[in-house]
Amino acid sequence: MPDIIFNKDKTILLSYSPELKDETYCVPETVKIIGSSAFKGDIFNESCLKEIVLSDSIEEICSNAFHDCKNLKKINLPSKIKEIKNETFSWCTSLKSINIPIDVEKIGESAFYNCANIEKIEFNNKLKSIGSSAFSGCVSLKNIDLPDNVETVGNMAFRNCDGIVEFKMPPKVTVLPEELFENCTSLKRVV
Repeated sequence: MPDIIFNKDKTILLSYSPELKDETYCVPETVKIIGSSAFKGDIFNESCLKEIVLSDSIEEICSNAFHDCKNLKKINLPSKIKEIKNETFSWCTSLKSINIPIDVEKIGESAFYNCANIEKIEFNNKLKSIGSSAFSGCVSLKNIDLPDNVETVGNMAFRNCDGIVEFKMPPKVTVLPEELFENCTSLKRVV
C-alpha cells in the first residue's frame, strides 16, 4: 500500500501514512482538498511530522484532517478555506500558534480541542461562529480577543483554558454559552 494516497487526479489527499519518518511535508499544488483524517495519528503509529506546508490551491480541509498529530508544531492555513471543520486539529499538542485565514467564517466543534501548547490565535474579522469545545483544553492561551463580527460561541468553547487571563466578548454574542469559562482559573477580566 502506498505511503501517501491521492484520488485519481491528485486533487484530494486521502491519506498520509504516520509510518513515514519525514519531519516536513509539502502538499502538492494539485491538491484542492485534504480528506477526512488524512494525517490523523493513532496510538500505534505516531507521525513524525513537525511541519506541513499547505499550498494556496487548497480550498477545503475536512474534519479530523490533522487529529492527533502530536508532533505537529507548524502549519500554514491556505487563504481559500472558509471553515475550520470539527476536530481538524484536535489533540495537536505541539502546535504553538495559528492564524485563521481571512475568509474563515466558522470554526467547528472541537477544532482545536486539547491543543495544549497553542499560545496565540490570530482571528480574522469575517469570523462569525465558534463551535462547542473549539478551544477547550488550550491551556497555554493567555488572551482572547474575538472579532466584533462573531455572533455565536458554542458551549464550553474555552473550557479548561486555565491560562486565559483576559477575554473580549464580541457585542453580537447576546447569550452566554454554558460552561464557556469552566476551569479557567486564571481568568481575571471579561470585557
